[in-house]
Amino acid sequence: MASIKDVARLAGVSVMTASRVMNGNGSVSPVSCEKVRAAAIQLDYRPNLTARSLRSKRTRLLGLLVPDIENPTFAALAKYAEEEAEKRGYNVVLGNTWESAGREAEYYDIMRARQTDGILVAPVSNTNGTLFGECPLPVVVLDRSFAAPVSLPSVVVDNGEVGRLAAEHLLEKGHRLFACITGPAHVDVFAERLKGFRQALAAAGHELTMVMHVDVTGQIRHAVAAGEALFASRPQTPLALFCATDIIALGAMKAAAGAGLRVPDDVSVVGVDDIPAGELIFPALTTVRQPIRDMAATAVAMLTGMLEGEDVSRERLFLRPELVPRESTTAFIGE
Repeated sequence: MASIKDVARLAGVSVMTASRVMNGNGSVSPVSCEKVRAAAIQLDYRPNLTARSLRSKRTRLLGLLVPDIENPTFAALAKYAEEEAEKRGYNVVLGNTWESAGREAEYYDIMRARQTDGILVAPVSNTNGTLFGECPLPVVVLDRSFAAPVSLPSVVVDNGEVGRLAAEHLLEKGHRLFACITGPAHVDVFAERLKGFRQALAAAGHELTMVMHVDVTGQIRHAVAAGEALFASRPQTPLALFCATDIIALGAMKAAAGAGLRVPDDVSVVGVDDIPAGELIFPALTTVRQPIRDMAATAVAMLTGMLEGEDVSRERLFLRPELVPRESTTAFIGE
């Protein structure tokens, strides 16, 4: 295996100059840079990352824990976090916790053992709040939050606003009957979305007819089952249905078709996330878009800033959601 000395010898420069080029440190002339890079390619040189981390006491690795990588929202979150980390000279080590607090704690230990410089976490629940709150490494929370008294830098969407936007859209369509299929009540994002939806309805003099909870929000079969249970109760139509994720909404639309109900004529459906599949189905899904790219980029910027010694606020940073009207909602025509 070629060494940095071999690269320097072939390029006709000093070892220090070759090292500066390969590490991206220091001022080196363009001509010398080109010679070193050409020599590295010719020799198939690979830097010794272990030795580098021992010298710098940094691995340039960021841990990222997400609840369910099958969920398109968390897949996108991981993609954009990795993209932003690479721009800043870091690599990402991914841990999929499968909505399990026990697995989340195991991955916490794995990230510490892998000597990641810091951790990004979208929590499963509040169970491991103290564990992450007392972590000696920098930690940034994204998408979901740990409850007080845990205080960590966080980047989240204003989920109360998510529910309010969905309710106001359905109210503007003239609907009078409202139902909701949401996620586990112990997960803060779902509690906040439901609360925002209820409050907006109450302000307009309406209330929810029915609320159902899905335990596993990222898998379509659970969403279909929840929709089937809702429509088995023979709710009055036309019904306005708020689903706390797009996956839940897609499952509910499938269940509605199975029950002989038409979307949007019998059931107007609003989801949350704006996953690609929502725009491809027919009718296309009305949704509340989360700024996932901005969330990931901001969280990575906060974490790398902490690693570079910047003073980062420990308060939650709220990002604004956006309503995306499509064909799964229509105006109520009644008496």
